[in-house]
Amino acid sequence: MNSLSKVVRGHESRITRFHSERGELMHAGAWLRLPVTVWERLTGRYLRTPWIVPAAVSYLSRVIQPGWSIFEFGSGWSTPWLATRCAKLFSLEYDLLWYAQIKVALEARRLDNCLLLMVGRDDFATAITAFPDESFDLVLVDGRDERVACVESAAPKLRRGGLLVLDDWDHPAYRRVDRVLDNWPRRVFIGLKPYPLTASETAIYRRP
Repeated sequence: MNSLSKVVRGHESRITRFHSERGELMHAGAWLRLPVTVWERLTGRYLRTPWIVPAAVSYLSRVIQPGWSIFEFGSGWSTPWLATRCAKLFSLEYDLLWYAQIKVALEARRLDNCLLLMVGRDDFATAITAFPDESFDLVLVDGRDERVACVESAAPKLRRGGLLVLDDWDHPAYRRVDRVLDNWPRRVFIGLKPYPLTASETAIYRRP
C-alpha cells in the first residue's frame, strides 16, 4: 500500500502525480496516452522527443514548418527533434555536461542547421536580444530558471503570429508570464511528461 501511495503521490507540491502544480487533473487524452508515456520512459524512447507535455509535442509536430527559424532557451532532447523540423535552430545552454551530450546527439544525426551556443548563466536570458526583432517563428523556453526573464527578452523577437512555448507553466513562479503576455492568445496542454513521470502544463502563446 505504501508503494502504491508513493506512485500515485509523486511529489509533495501536487495533489497526486496526475495533477499539475496548479491542481488541474490530466485531461482525458493524457489518460489514454498514459501506457505509451510509461513505455517510452521504460524503453528509453523518451530520449527522442521534447520533455514537455506530449499533447503539446503533437501540436508542435503539426504546426512547425520546414522554413521556420526557431530559438530555444535550454537545450535537450527537444534540440535534435526541432532541428529535424525547421530550417534554422539556435539553442542556448549553460550546463557544460548537457551541452556536450546534445552536441554529440546533433553530430550523430548530422544536423548542421542547429547552432548550439554555450553561454554564461548571467547572459542566458538576454542572449536572444542580439537578434533583430521578429527574427523567429517559434521560441521554446525550457531552461532551469530565469524563464520569465527569457520570455520578456524573447517576446519582441517573435514574428507576428509566432509561437512562444513555456514548459511547466503551472509552476507558481512562471504563471506571471500571463501578465507579460497579457494580450497574447494562449493554449494550455496538461499531461504526464515522460521525465519526470509527473503531470505538468505546457503553455503555447501566439504573438498577436
